[in-house]
Amino acid sequence: MPDVVQLFPDRQPAPHSSDRTFRGDHTGGGTPPGGDDVDARVAKLETHAEYMRRDLDEIRGDVKIIKNRLNYIAGAAAVIALILAWIANNRFEQVVELLAK
Repeated sequence: MPDVVQLFPDRQPAPHSSDRTFRGDHTGGGTPPGGDDVDARVAKLETHAEYMRRDLDEIRGDVKIIKNRLNYIAGAAAVIALILAWIANNRFEQVVELLAK
């Protein structure tokens, strides 16, 4: 089995949860982790999530409008191409006669 090569020999490996020296009391001492303002931060995050949801709904509406406009433009371009092809087909003989003279 090959030896393990350390890319950064000056760095210590991260402690693992099974490492006995790393275990300890991580309950926060009876206070929530992050301090007393957790409720305020959660409320702020919820508000931001509501704003993001509203903006996402607005973007979805805009995308639907853009899709409808693109479909309309594609349909109009197809109709114009068909009309030009029909004109070219019906008048092709006249153009050839004029060029042959």
